[in-house]
This record gives sequence, structure tokens and C-alpha cells, in this order.
Amino acid sequence: MKSAPWFSDDIRALKRNCRKLERRWRITKLNTSRLAWVKSFRKYKRALSAARTAYLSHLINNNKNNPQFLFDTVAKLIQNTPANTSSFSANDFLNFFTNKIDSIRDKFTGPHSPQGDGHELSGLVRTNCSLSEFEIISPETLISLVTASKPTTCILDPIPLNLFKELFPVLSSPVLHIINMSLSVGSVPSAFKTAIIKLLLKKHNTDPQILNYRPISNLLFMSKLLGSVLGPMLFSIYMLPLGDIICKYDVKFRCYADDTQLYVPVKPNDLSQLLNLEACLLEIKKWMLNADKTELLVVRPAKHGHLSENLSVNIDGCTISESSTVKNLAVSFDSRLTFQSHIKSVTKTTFFHLSNIAKIRPILSLRDAETLIHAFVSSRLDYCNVLLSGLPNYAIRSLQLVQNAAARLLTKTRKYDHITPFWPLFTGYQYKLELILRFFF
Repeated sequence: MKSAPWFSDDIRALKRNCRKLERRWRITKLNTSRLAWVKSFRKYKRALSAARTAYLSHLINNNKNNPQFLFDTVAKLIQNTPANTSSFSANDFLNFFTNKIDSIRDKFTGPHSPQGDGHELSGLVRTNCSLSEFEIISPETLISLVTASKPTTCILDPIPLNLFKELFPVLSSPVLHIINMSLSVGSVPSAFKTAIIKLLLKKHNTDPQILNYRPISNLLFMSKLLGSVLGPMLFSIYMLPLGDIICKYDVKFRCYADDTQLYVPVKPNDLSQLLNLEACLLEIKKWMLNADKTELLVVRPAKHGHLSENLSVNIDGCTISESSTVKNLAVSFDSRLTFQSHIKSVTKTTFFHLSNIAKIRPILSLRDAETLIHAFVSSRLDYCNVLLSGLPNYAIRSLQLVQNAAARLLTKTRKYDHITPFWPLFTGYQYKLELILRFFF
């Protein structure tokens, strides 16, 4: 059985000596032998605890900016790693995702697609410019890409990434030649198109059905470098017409990496703006819109709640009904902007992490416990919390309880003892809001 990583030779020697003294006491039954054994046992336990704490402190301090690593470390310590109960085979997943890709392609090449019915995308940008070649990258650009890359290695890589970075001064010239040759001829080596596919559940508590799995591609490091060079440019070219299409319908919008939001004002008993929105979405759908992932949220004051309760938009026969909540940058918005769904989600998640940290708190130093609490709890309480600044105190009470529980855990205060919060949440929201207002105004 493999020993723990903090179980050093010194700890092993103390344990061996402790067992030796125990055997002597059990043979002689002398009180002096017993005292010597007890003293040795306590010394061994103190050394073991100190070594374990030092090892964890080293891990936490070196990965304090890597929440995923910290989460995995805590899960291993409390033995809370979820078992893979999937009964699907590799071929089951292959067939499912192949059919899914074919279905998406059919939407672009089928009889109802723009190519199939002869329609043209009138909103697309028309230009005489053409992309005839890619610009090769400089050695400085390659150095910045390699330096900024994450230290993850694919099993298809010929050498580990850490070793690659150490040897980069020697390997930089051939690597740069391979990338620039691929850009010059417009072709990527077939070996760079191979990846290891790992299937993960979209959420840890999701039912392990085949449609709830997300395929994660683990690429060769060279493939990642090429993707870093081509990805931003090709994505920008693909997304370029979107703004022109939306502006043609005088609709306000905001674009993110893989998400676009449209905003229109709607008055009671006047749905002309919704009809204009439908026309805009219909033109976008001919190009890129995924109706299955499109959501509609109507934000209205409570006094108008009885009006237009069943708003919806129709896009080429697909009806998108009004949603009770939608997520925007991981924040749940509702039609009344009460953020109750978001607050419940944050409260549930943070208490889950506090429960896990509490299980290993005895072996954590104060500094390490503070690092974990900031990584899993404080960061979530602080994220976009200025949106909650106008809510009444009772609405954010659960978040204040989370902060109090975190303070108790950090200071090892008993559950029912009074503890003064380090910083009341409401005060923190107001302070951040004042900073934002002063910065912009």
C-alpha cells in the first residue's frame, strides 16, 4: 500500500521506535516502559500532524490561484470523490455525439436552411476583401504563448509540458517552423487533429444520463499553440456580421465569447418591439442561432405583473416562452430582479464548501484555512454582489449567515457563540457601489 506523501523517513523512524517501546511495555509490564511508550507515541503523533499540515500548506500556497486544484485536494482528503456510475460504453457516447453533430449540420444544409431554400443572408457584411493567407507569428509571440500556457499534459504529447518548457530555448526554432509552415500552406498536420476525449458530467449532482455529459478534448500541446494563434482570429471573422444584422433592426445588444444578449423595451399592450425582435432573431437563425439554447426574460415591475404574463417569440415555427430565470455571467436574473434564485444557489454552494473545509479544519493552519475559505466562499459572496445593494436586509440574510459561518470556522468559534462579522455584507455592497459611481462619475 502506498504511503501518504507527507510520511517521510523521519516519521517512519518515529513510528518504528514507538512500536518498539510498545512491545517492550507489553512484555515487561513496567510503568517506566509504559511512560516511555506514551511519550514516544505523542511525539510521533505531533510530528505526523506537523508533517501533514506542512505538506498541505505547501500545496495550498502553491495553488492558491487554482480553485479546481484546491477543490480536488479537499475532495481527496475527505474521500468525497464521486464514483463513475455510468453504464454507457465508448461506442454509445460516440454514436450520441456523432448524431448530435450530424443534426447540427443538417440545419445548415437541409431543405429549411438558407442554402437549401435559396435565401440569402441579407444582413451579412459585403466586402471586396478576402483572406488569402495567414500572417506568420514572431518568436516573441511564440514565447508569450508558451509562457502563458497552463501546465497540463496530454498523454499523446511526446514529452511532459514542464520538460518542454525547460527545453524550449532548444525547441523554439523547430516549433516556430512547424507553426508558421502550417499557417503558410493553410494545412495542419493530421497528428495535430487527434485528441483524447474525456466525458464529464455537466454538474456533479446531475443524473448520469448520456445527454448530461460534456465531451472535453485533451489536445496535444502543439495543437493548443496553433489554436491560440488561429482561434481568436477565426472566431472574430465568424462573428463579424452579427453586429450589423442586429443594428439593422435597431436592437441593443451585448456580445460575450459564446453568448449574445439582445435588449428591447416592451410597453404594456404594445408588442411591436417583440415583433421586431422576432424578425431580427429569424435573420440570425439563418446564420447561427441555436433556438434550443435561446431564452427570453421579461423584466417588469410588480404593478405590471398582471399584464402580458405569457409573452413569447416565434422563430421560424419554434416558440420561445418566457423563462422565470436566466443566467447572465453565472448570475441568475428573474423578472422582478429580486435575485432570490441566485442567492439560494450561492448559499447552497458556499455551505457545501464550508462543510467540506470543516472536515479538514483540524489539520489546517489558520493561513491555509483562510486561503480555502477565500477561494470557495468569499469569492462567491463577493462576485457581482453590487447587484444586491438595493435589496432589503431580509433578502440577503442567508448570505450574511454564510459569512458568519465562515468566520466561525476560521476562528474555531463554537456554533452557538456570538461572532461579530468581519464586514457586514450590506456595508460591503454599498462601499463597492460608491467606488464604481465615483470612478465613472
